[in-house]
Amino acid sequence: MEPKIDTEDIQGHVFPGFGTTHSVVIALQLQNSVEGRMVLASLVPEITTMSDSLGKKDARREAAIRGLPRPAQQTVSLALAIGATALRSWGHDTRGFDLSFHEGMSKDAASLGDPVGDDFVPLEWTFAKGEEDRADLLLIAGHSDPAGLEQAVERWLQMLEPHWKPVLIEFGRRRDGDKEFFGFQDGVSQPAMRGVTAEGEYLSRRTIAADDPRAELFAKPGQLLIWPGSFLFGYSSQTTLPTQAGATVTPPAPWMKNGSYLVFRRLLQNVTAFREAIAATEEFLTAQGEQLPEGWLAARLVGRWPDGTPLTASPDKADADISKNPLRINNFRFFASLSPTPLAETGEPPQSIPEVPPDPLGLVCPRVSHIRQVNPRDGISEIGQENHPGKLMLRRGLAFGPEEEEDPDAERGLMFLSYQTSIVNQFKFVQTNWANATQRPTGDGLDPIIGQDGKQDTKRSLRLFAPSGRQRQCPFNGRFVVATGGGYFVSPGIAGLKYLLGIDNPGD
Repeated sequence: MEPKIDTEDIQGHVFPGFGTTHSVVIALQLQNSVEGRMVLASLVPEITTMSDSLGKKDARREAAIRGLPRPAQQTVSLALAIGATALRSWGHDTRGFDLSFHEGMSKDAASLGDPVGDDFVPLEWTFAKGEEDRADLLLIAGHSDPAGLEQAVERWLQMLEPHWKPVLIEFGRRRDGDKEFFGFQDGVSQPAMRGVTAEGEYLSRRTIAADDPRAELFAKPGQLLIWPGSFLFGYSSQTTLPTQAGATVTPPAPWMKNGSYLVFRRLLQNVTAFREAIAATEEFLTAQGEQLPEGWLAARLVGRWPDGTPLTASPDKADADISKNPLRINNFRFFASLSPTPLAETGEPPQSIPEVPPDPLGLVCPRVSHIRQVNPRDGISEIGQENHPGKLMLRRGLAFGPEEEEDPDAERGLMFLSYQTSIVNQFKFVQTNWANATQRPTGDGLDPIIGQDGKQDTKRSLRLFAPSGRQRQCPFNGRFVVATGGGYFVSPGIAGLKYLLGIDNPGD
C-alpha cells in the first residue's frame, strides 16, 4: 500500500518539477529581518503546488501523444527555498537540522572538492562564499515564454527590494535535445517516487504489466520506484527491501512536514577544455595502436551516446529507437541481464521491451563512466547494492549561458538542483564518496565529468577497456566542471511557509 501524498501542500518543483522551456534562479540576501519576512509572505499565493505541476505534466504528455506542440503556460511556475541564515534571523534554531544545511555549503566546499584558500574560502565562487554575499533565499521559476518570465522577475524584485538584495540572477533554458553544453542529453535518469494522490492515482505512472515481478520495483522499465521519505519529510523511508516501506522520516521541525532539502550549485562547463582532453586521450590511445570510432571515447566517459542511448543497450552507436522511447532509455543494469519486459495494457499497442545484456566488468560501459560513478545501480560498491537506491535524489538541471557561436568567451554551464531528505547521506555522499573518489565505487578513477580533487589543475588517470578489448590506463587531464557558488536550503510545504512567514499566525 503506497502512501497518500499531500499534493496540495508540497511544492511542485520538488516533484514532478516544472518542465518549462525557460527558467530562472534568483539568490537573495536578507537585508531586514522583520520587513523581509513580511514582504516574502506576499509571494506564497504564487507558489506552484505539486498538484499544479502534475496537471501541467499531464497536459504536456497528452500533447506529445497527439503530436501537438508543448502547451503554452498561462502562469509562471514558482518555487521558494530558505537558507539556514534566514531561519536563524527569524528566531529558529537550525542545530537539529542536517549538519551541512546548518553550517552552509561554503563550509563544505573543501569536502566537495572545490579549491579553497588558506582561510578555506572557495577560490572560484563568485557568490555565497561568505557573510557579505551570502544567499539566504532561492527563487526558482519557469515559463514557456521568456518575456513573461522576465516580467515576473522584475515584478518580484520590485516587491522584495530593498528588504532582499539579489546576489545572483541566472536565466536558463531548455536546449535542443535537452542537451547540456558537452553535447549529451541531460536529466535522462530520474527515480520515480512512490505514492498516490487523494484520488488514488499513482504519482509515477506505471507501465510494466502487473503480473511481471518488476512491476513492483519499477515505474518505467529501469526507473526505480523510491519511497517518498527519500525526498519528503513525513513519509515512509527507503529500505534495503525495496518493496517494503521503512519508518517515517521525521521532519527536523514540525513545519517541515511535506518539505525537502534543496541543494543548489552553479556549475561552469569548460567546453574547450573538455574537447581538448578528449582529443589528447584519443591521441594517446591511437598511439597504443587502438582504432577509435568517432565519438567512442566521449560516450565511454559518460556511459551514454549524446542522444541518451545507454551503451549497455547499444554499444556501437546511438539508436533513436532507444533514445526516443522513454520505456527503453533507462532499461539497463550492470550486473544482471534484463529479460524482455512486458508492458501494461494502456490502450497503446501491446509490446515488450527487448532484452538488455549485463556488463559487470565494464567492457562496454566503463566502470569509471559518469553514470556508473554516481549511480552504480545493481553494481558493486563499498556500501552494497541494496543501499544504492537510498542515495538517489530528485535532480533538476538548468542550462545557462549563450551558445558558443553566439559568444564563445561567455560563461555557460548548468544550474544543478537536487531535492532530498539528507544532504549528508544523499547529495554529499554521492559527490564526495563516489564522484570525487579514485577508489570508490569502482576503483577506476575520478568521475571523468564532475569529479573534483580540490586542485585547480587536475591531473586525471582513468582505466577502461579499449576497442581492442585490452584494458588501458589513460590520462584525462583538466577540470571541465567548476562550481562558482551555491547553497543549501529548505523547501517547506505551503503550510510550513505560511507558518514561517506569519501568514496564519500574524502574532508570531
